[in-house]
Amino acid sequence: CDQDGDGLTNDEELAAGTDPMNPDTDGDGLADGDEVNGDPNNNGQISDPNDPCDPFNTDTDGDGICDLAELADGSDPNDPCDPNPNSAVCLYSPVKAKVFLQGAYDVNTGLMRDDLRVKGLIPAVEPYSQLPQFDYPNGGDIVSPAVLSLDGADAIVDWVFLELRSAVDPSEVLASRAALLQRDGDVVDVDGQSAPAFSIQPGNYYLAIRHRNHLGVMSNKPMAFGNGNLPVIDFTDHATQTWGNYAQKDLGDVNALWGGNTNGDRNLIFQGNNNDVDGVFFDIILDGQNTTFSSNHIKTGYSLNDTDMNGEVIFQGSNNDLDVMIFFNVMTYPGNFPPLISYIVEEQLP
Repeated sequence: CDQDGDGLTNDEELAAGTDPMNPDTDGDGLADGDEVNGDPNNNGQISDPNDPCDPFNTDTDGDGICDLAELADGSDPNDPCDPNPNSAVCLYSPVKAKVFLQGAYDVNTGLMRDDLRVKGLIPAVEPYSQLPQFDYPNGGDIVSPAVLSLDGADAIVDWVFLELRSAVDPSEVLASRAALLQRDGDVVDVDGQSAPAFSIQPGNYYLAIRHRNHLGVMSNKPMAFGNGNLPVIDFTDHATQTWGNYAQKDLGDVNALWGGNTNGDRNLIFQGNNNDVDGVFFDIILDGQNTTFSSNHIKTGYSLNDTDMNGEVIFQGSNNDLDVMIFFNVMTYPGNFPPLISYIVEEQLP
């Protein structure tokens, strides 16, 4: 029985998911029977009886509304945000960014070390939702063991934190998310390869990249996000202008985020209140494995006090976490002249 006379029996319509009482289920002007049986126009195209945009009425902007319908209601078939500014495709705003962390950077290879990954210390769940200095209540991003097993230049170094800030008031964070950082500086999504994306209205935004024990950096001007744009910024390049003065450490051929911010207060302090030294000391002294309370003890793990990101916290002795990342960063900071040991290196974010 073919109740609607579209060339399909009622049973065939039920199997195809079409309406046995409607000869043109998707309203595209083609009978269900012609679409199910394929190539109704004899042009080599196969049509879908449940998709009004397939294949003769396209959806150019991917917003779920066919071009003909958009033209009929006066919306723009080339704008995914018209007529629905809250559609998923409209709010999709990826970014391609590159950044180095001073603590992990190896000047001999031009890559960052991935000691934390090699030692199995990178947490599967992003750490920023658990740190008070980061506002990320809806975090919980997870990286798979497969992604963390990759080696080479694309091996994961650590989690980083991305922020989109208002073009009018760059101190206002409008969107944020965690992402992964590869040895070559590429910032990627949790799949280890895609460009990280924000869910936000298309527009111009500042991009800031922060890290749990490094000082953050931000673009010097807003960039266009969404509407098919893929903003690209390379913070490792000396030519890239950033917000503020001396926002990054000059490592010769490249720039990198200043390391040594162990207490997360967005400053580097060697001597004085809220300094970054005391945290390293108490971390090793109070370690449960340090039964003799020795200042030479080496604590292993994923810690804010591991300034060189090798998986070890060392207060005293060779390769300690104080000399290079805290003391010398403070004393050689370009704005600290004549050099004062009590100088405070401030993060260059508004």
